[in-house]
Amino acid sequence: MIVQDMPGTTRDPVDTIIEWDGREIVLIDTAGLRRRGRMRERVEVYSQQRALEAAERSLVGAVDAGPRNAVARVNLAALLSRRGRLEEAVARYREATELAPGLSPAWRGLGLALTRLERVDEARAALQQALALDPGDRRAQTLLER
Repeated sequence: MIVQDMPGTTRDPVDTIIEWDGREIVLIDTAGLRRRGRMRERVEVYSQQRALEAAERSLVGAVDAGPRNAVARVNLAALLSRRGRLEEAVARYREATELAPGLSPAWRGLGLALTRLERVDEARAALQQALALDPGDRRAQTLLER
């Protein structure tokens, strides 16, 4: 459903139910996410919150639909971290690292969440693992240098 063809005008998530391969699937289209400093109106803040809630619903669905999908867990963990739910994020990052030990972004995200929780030794170990997997990971390197 297109409400208006101008960028930045979508405010609420739109759910569409389809049947695919004999299964009912919910597609969720959300408003684009902006950085907090770029939101000009109170309605944008509310819209952002609703978009994050819809994104979380989508990612939880992706995790449920693909129990071995480590990337879905990393994306959900990143969203949980963005929303300040750091312990939940750590749990999802850990699940991802168990499912796919070679997935560098999972280790980096885990390290970042642990850093924000001030669990320095655990964070350092996770970030070192991220760098071992991807020596060019500048974000992990920067976090380790702190």
